[in-house]
Amino acid sequence: MNKLPFKPAEHVLNDIWGTLSLLISEIGTTFPIPSRTAAMISERRKLTQAHTMLIDDSLVNHTGWASLAPCDILDTPIMLSLWKELSEMHDVPVGFFSSLVYYIRTDPSFMDIRIRGFDPFLIDKSGCPTINLDEAVYSTPSLMRAAWDGALSGNYWDVEAIMMLPKTVNYSPEIALKHAERVGIEVEFA
Repeated sequence: MNKLPFKPAEHVLNDIWGTLSLLISEIGTTFPIPSRTAAMISERRKLTQAHTMLIDDSLVNHTGWASLAPCDILDTPIMLSLWKELSEMHDVPVGFFSSLVYYIRTDPSFMDIRIRGFDPFLIDKSGCPTINLDEAVYSTPSLMRAAWDGALSGNYWDVEAIMMLPKTVNYSPEIALKHAERVGIEVEFA
């Protein structure tokens, strides 16, 4: 493994970084889009083409179809499908896959994925990524997904170590309480 990026060396962030690095080396950096997600992408592509045809066919009479906002083929539901499918295939927490950075080719002649690395873990006070724990003010959402999924699985690191990470960027105690009330748990902030 490469030199550990976070100091001290025993910090949980190095465990997370090492686990994600190992995951990438084990699954490879280029592979076909898994079948369930590929089928969703193909269907989205067909619907997008049908929408374009409706627009083109009706422009002589009206612009009603054009007023519907086009959507990207790769959106949150597609990415969630991909992460869940990869998680099931490789038997690791879904949060790990949500922390990776992908280049996805949805053209029918390619339909593949290239992993480019993983999202930054920490943000400093100016909003820039950092690996310096002393400068870190926030954890990124992708770090929190991987950290908590790994801890709650019971197979990677302890929950106590995750509790020591900086708070998540753009996630206030008020938002946390709102979510906690929605799922029916009690939360206490120190």
